[in-house]
Amino acid sequence: MNKLTFLSILFGLFFLSQVDYKDKKENLKKAFLEGQRGWNEEGNNLWTAVPPLPLYNVGIGTPTPSYKLHVEGTGYMTGFIMPTGAQNGYVLTCDAGGKGSWENPVYTTFKIAKKTTDQSTTSTTLTNVTELFFNVEAGKYYFYEFFLVVSSAAAANGIGLAISYPPATISTYQVRIPRAGDGTDAEHVGYGTSSDDVVQTPGVPAANVDHIAYVEGIIIPAQNGTIQLRFASEGAGTAVTIRRGSFGRMISY
Repeated sequence: MNKLTFLSILFGLFFLSQVDYKDKKENLKKAFLEGQRGWNEEGNNLWTAVPPLPLYNVGIGTPTPSYKLHVEGTGYMTGFIMPTGAQNGYVLTCDAGGKGSWENPVYTTFKIAKKTTDQSTTSTTLTNVTELFFNVEAGKYYFYEFFLVVSSAAAANGIGLAISYPPATISTYQVRIPRAGDGTDAEHVGYGTSSDDVVQTPGVPAANVDHIAYVEGIIIPAQNGTIQLRFASEGAGTAVTIRRGSFGRMISY
């Protein structure tokens, strides 16, 4: 090996050592500065220091972040965890400013009950109208209504309608039954304030002719149970009928 080759190798090693030293120096300087700012690097993790060292906001797409993580743009993630205030079954809602929080959901449900067969009675005792009922739960709020196709075998024989229901903190219902085809006394209106209060009309517009009757009510049950539509004939032995096609609907919230 001649002197020129030896000196070239020696110079190269010296140069590499200086570059490596410079890189290490820069890395140390960077680590020192980041540490002063409250940031630490461990493995693949970058985290802010805990008090009393300063805590910083992180901006992605913005040089002036207002929050711990402030993103100007669309974020993408495959999972989301926000434990504060979370409970099983709660849903995530927000205020007008977009601030999210977990809330107990208020569900509004809508149910339908429909009559698929005609049903008649000649009894003056109340009888359950099959298919026209709703199950209810204690403490919930319910609004219900029934649209009924009714008829009587005699014009002078009226029909009675009522609602049976479980003990309730609030409950009332109204019944409207046709009485005449026209005029000022076109329908009979009454209301019930307790289970099985009967609203009954003295007669119907015409014998064996279908008419519309209507029942509506509000209830907050004190215990679980059933809202059941019931009917009866005004006079024993004369048939009154609830026709197929009658239906009820209920909203709970």
